[in-house]
Amino acid sequence: MEITKQKQNKALQSTRGKKWNLNDVVKLVAYGTQLREAIDRIAKAKTGGLIVISEKGVKISEGGFKINTKLTSQKLAELSKMDGAIIVDSDAKKILCANVMLIPDPKLPSAETGTRHKAAERTARQLDAVVIAISEKSSTATLYFGPNKYTLTSISELLSRASNTLVALERQRKIFDEVIARFDRLEPFGLITLNDIATLITHYELVNRISKTLQLYINELGKEATSLQFQFLEIIKDIDEIINNVVKDYEKYVNLSKLIKQLKMLKRTPDINTTAKMMKKHLKANVSFDEPLMAKGYRLLKKIPGLTQEDISNVIQKFGSIKFVVDSNIEQLVGIKGIGEKKAKAIKEWLIKITEVTIR
Repeated sequence: MEITKQKQNKALQSTRGKKWNLNDVVKLVAYGTQLREAIDRIAKAKTGGLIVISEKGVKISEGGFKINTKLTSQKLAELSKMDGAIIVDSDAKKILCANVMLIPDPKLPSAETGTRHKAAERTARQLDAVVIAISEKSSTATLYFGPNKYTLTSISELLSRASNTLVALERQRKIFDEVIARFDRLEPFGLITLNDIATLITHYELVNRISKTLQLYINELGKEATSLQFQFLEIIKDIDEIINNVVKDYEKYVNLSKLIKQLKMLKRTPDINTTAKMMKKHLKANVSFDEPLMAKGYRLLKKIPGLTQEDISNVIQKFGSIKFVVDSNIEQLVGIKGIGEKKAKAIKEWLIKITEVTIR
């Protein structure tokens, strides 16, 4: 009995192809591709269809005939008028076979009711392939890949969702920038606390979550998303660099890298209290959440024009904290490797300017 089970598992494994993620799948059916145009044609004609995208071909099938021809929307739409499935290569550039009967393992779970969608879901699970089922009645197209499912929407609906998500992202980035402005005011005096850091990391994670959703919409919109992609990149530019420097600024107190990874894995949307609670597991020092902390200064010094990363590292190595850099004089700065009088003056003038704003 055990030998038979092992053979079955081995046979099942040999049919599996590449592992797909949602963004890869959506790019295959993006607007502007021949495959998406074919899907829209089939949906409009209400003929229904079953398309399998597989790297290794489909071994759980029978019948059909080989084609091996370049994929065009017209050819694919015509072939879908036959009862069987159409097999295309993993790049969705070539039609391999048509009129194929899929025979996936009936024991595999499926929440679908229709014959076509059951076959699509089970085939996707068994092969790790992408299977597209286009409903004859509703004209909707559903993507199955592994155990996952994604329903395609009309371009008008997709543009509406993307636009609303962009607005949400702009709003969240504005909040993130307001928190960073607080860091600008308080860091030179060593007054940032773990509560402040928890607030910043929470809003960073919220920006990332909204960005992930928007990127998915952009990928599906394809050529229709040029302007949207530009706006998206403008909103999120430099945010990762800011956080990377914050991670280095407070690394003696807390392991923020691990915290950020843990937040990404969290299924529910985090709030500041959740982040603070999770942060306690990653503390390196015995400090309270209201205790003032000394930032090293990587983030603030990065803002000063003319300073290289090596200059910044040398300054921090000398003083250890941005607060001590603020309290230093030009002569002390000039003694640092790579920091001449010109750079020393630039550092002092910039820090004086930012601290004077805070004092006011």
